[in-house]
Amino acid sequence: NELAAVQVGAVVLTAMASPSLESDVFVCLRAEDVTLELPGSAETSARNHLKGTVQTITSLGALVQVTLDCGFPLTALITHSALRDMKLVTGSVVRAAFKAGAVHLIPRN
Repeated sequence: NELAAVQVGAVVLTAMASPSLESDVFVCLRAEDVTLELPGSAETSARNHLKGTVQTITSLGALVQVTLDCGFPLTALITHSALRDMKLVTGSVVRAAFKAGAVHLIPRN
């Protein structure tokens, strides 16, 4: 596998892909692989850092589902303490980060 650039709307993501992978793919990402960062915080080693606006916040028991608009819908799962510490509310601007290996590319055919 090697690093590949994948266009999702106006956003380019970095993913791990086989050189033989078709160009028309579904891009899938598990919410638990997405971390949220406040603007201005130091970037992590993750290859993908996307600016997003919080659209919805839903409590799921021990975790909180945060849906962002990053030019496309992106969901992250965080703890209640992270939600409080980051003071997230609908409309908050955050940075979503995830590693290239967390991006799953599935051929459409």
